Amino acid sequence: MRGVAVPSLTENFLLRALPADVVADLGRSSTIVELPLAKRIFDADAGEHVFFPLDAVISLIRNLEDGSSVEVAMVGREGTASVTSLLGVPENMLEGLVQGRGYVARVDAAAARAAMERNAAARAVFHRYLATYIGSTAQLAACNRLHVIVRRLAHWLLLLHDRVGSDEMSVTQEFLSRMLAARRAGINEAMQELAESGAIEHRRNRVLVKDRRRLEELSCECYQTSVDEYEHALGFAPRATGRRAEID
Repeated sequence: MRGVAVPSLTENFLLRALPADVVADLGRSSTIVELPLAKRIFDADAGEHVFFPLDAVISLIRNLEDGSSVEVAMVGREGTASVTSLLGVPENMLEGLVQGRGYVARVDAAAARAAMERNAAARAVFHRYLATYIGSTAQLAACNRLHVIVRRLAHWLLLLHDRVGSDEMSVTQEFLSRMLAARRAGINEAMQELAESGAIEHRRNRVLVKDRRRLEELSCECYQTSVDEYEHALGFAPRATGRRAEID
């Protein structure tokens, strides 16, 4: 991202919804860092920081004892990748993996919790976000269990499309297999079906959204449900526009 201005904290929609004085206070206890693709952000930060993506996208992954894993949430500039830290829980039970490179605001967790405690408006915003986070993870659990892979893939691509703000997205079938807990053969078939429908174009490690409306038609109801619940709770949709740079 050379030659690109570092974004401000208010690029994050959740932070933008806070009172201006709270954002200023959090800014004094924050650092804006650029995260590369595939960076694990929770390995060394056991609850000390809250990560607010500014134009990055982070997958939250649950790993099982047998080595398998599944994505349980995707977070972009509409939220935070560190709800446990925000709640004062020192351990991260999920793996945070950068799937769309970019900037995040790394905020001192104690400062974020203090803002919640002393400012009722900030507390209300964070509580509403936490409620939507719980709802979206529950929706995703139901989706992973009950819906066919092609609809799940359309749902996932819509979530990513919203968060990167670009029609062209960098994804591999190996990564999708891990995120959706599905066989690569199933991912390949679903990708081909979406491409044949005209919704997307699939190139090597690339997906181009050609017909957003068609992709929404092919998704299960889980995508629109999550968007509607977020917008109802916070007053704005979790959609980004105009990503700063191309994805590697």
